[in-house]
Amino acid sequence: MEQFLDPVFLKQNLTGATLWAKDNIFVLGASVQLLVVGFTLLVAHLTAPSLERFLEKPTAVALYERYLRPAANALAPMSLALVWLVAQWFSVVAAEQAFDAAHKPVEAVWAKLDATTKPIDALAAQVSVAEIKRKADQSTEQLAKARFDAALKFAEYTNLPTKIAASEQAIPKEKAAMPAATKAVVTMSAELGKRKANMVQAESVVVASTKILVAAQQQQSEKQAVIAAVADALKKTELASAKLPAEKGLIAALQTFKTKAGALNSQMAEVQKVVAEKASTVKQTTANRDAAKTSFTAGQTELAKLQKVVTDKQQNLQKLETQLAADKAAVSTTFETLGKLWTKEFAVSEMKPLTPEQMAWVILQSTGMVKSQYVAETAALNKTTPLKPEEQKNPAKLAERAAQLEQAVYGKLKGNMALFVRLYGAGPGQPQGDFFATADQALFFSNGGQIRGWAVPRGDNVATRMDKATAAKTAAEELYLSTLTRLPTAEEVAAVDTYLKNRKPEEKPAAIKEMIWALLTSAEFRFNH
Repeated sequence: MEQFLDPVFLKQNLTGATLWAKDNIFVLGASVQLLVVGFTLLVAHLTAPSLERFLEKPTAVALYERYLRPAANALAPMSLALVWLVAQWFSVVAAEQAFDAAHKPVEAVWAKLDATTKPIDALAAQVSVAEIKRKADQSTEQLAKARFDAALKFAEYTNLPTKIAASEQAIPKEKAAMPAATKAVVTMSAELGKRKANMVQAESVVVASTKILVAAQQQQSEKQAVIAAVADALKKTELASAKLPAEKGLIAALQTFKTKAGALNSQMAEVQKVVAEKASTVKQTTANRDAAKTSFTAGQTELAKLQKVVTDKQQNLQKLETQLAADKAAVSTTFETLGKLWTKEFAVSEMKPLTPEQMAWVILQSTGMVKSQYVAETAALNKTTPLKPEEQKNPAKLAERAAQLEQAVYGKLKGNMALFVRLYGAGPGQPQGDFFATADQALFFSNGGQIRGWAVPRGDNVATRMDKATAAKTAAEELYLSTLTRLPTAEEVAAVDTYLKNRKPEEKPAAIKEMIWALLTSAEFRFNH
């Protein structure tokens, strides 16, 4: 329903209806239709007298009766059509005038609408341009973000070997430090046991010496009580003796009390000396006990520190080992992610296994079987259907001959494809692009005679060229270019040189075959990268 509220939609449909009305209803203009009707009436008026005179002639009567009356009778119904034509003309003229009168306000509205929609159209055009620019900017932003993510991943990938090396160096150091830290904990635990024993012993000495001091202090208190009683009795005796100086019993008692007081004072001095010695002993043993407690507490603190060192080292070692495992796992995952990002940017080709057909054909190509078959088929075609001299200069004929050669060679070698499809192809209904390895594949390359048979010197294949090479570098280049389509590294050249030098001259062909076989079975040959 929204389209019926759209001015542009209404204008287009009303304009179409107007054009249809003019093309189908108002076929002729009003003046043209009037002219046609008037011309018809004028012709009829001018020809009427002549027609009457013609009909009055005797000969004409017979002609009229024979020819014109039937024609007039036949044309008589046309008078109604003429009347209808005149009536239609008037109705058409009236309808057209009414239509024109009604259409003028519509055209005025359309004119105003055009003036109104022009800014809207301009704004819509600007919005369209802005939308195109926004999408372009969005695509540019997405591309920049993808490249930035790839750069971050690459930086992470390049830093991983350094992190792995650091972890591999730190882990042995942490492991080497663990026994010393553990030994320190054990030593400190034993020392702490000794300090605890010393503290317990010092505590028992303090308890024993305190008991002795308490007993001496009790004895001192008892002596002091006796001395006080004797002193009181002596004082009272002196008062009584002063009142009764002649009483001999009082004099003797006074002397006895004085002697007893002197003895008690001497004993009290000894008791006080013992109490002072015991108090000093208690003070010393208490100080020893406090020192033992302080030493034990310090030992506990030191043991906690040493245990924390061991725990920290264990946690750090576990963290390093976890980080090392994570970094090693990240090497493959980051490389895989980089491969996907770079593949989307067409910077690298995605690594994937060769299809069974590809593997069969590249082995045939690498061992020279395809080339030798080309030579044989070329000779056969040149013998059976040789090209004429003028055909040898015709590109179309040469292309046709190349296609024939290609088809003939494929026809001769395609029988080898079935074996590779059976060994390297997935089962029906399974994904054909997934890589998998089986024992049959390994046995085929290890014990199958076909691969080794293709690797023997034949014609101008790689084995023949390696056998003819006098320098190890030349032989290595022939080997690697033919199988892996790249030049060998210095280490690979040295390995080829060593392998050939350790063989007798008569063993060289077998050694060459073994090297070809080794590269054909390598992972680098198996995957497209």
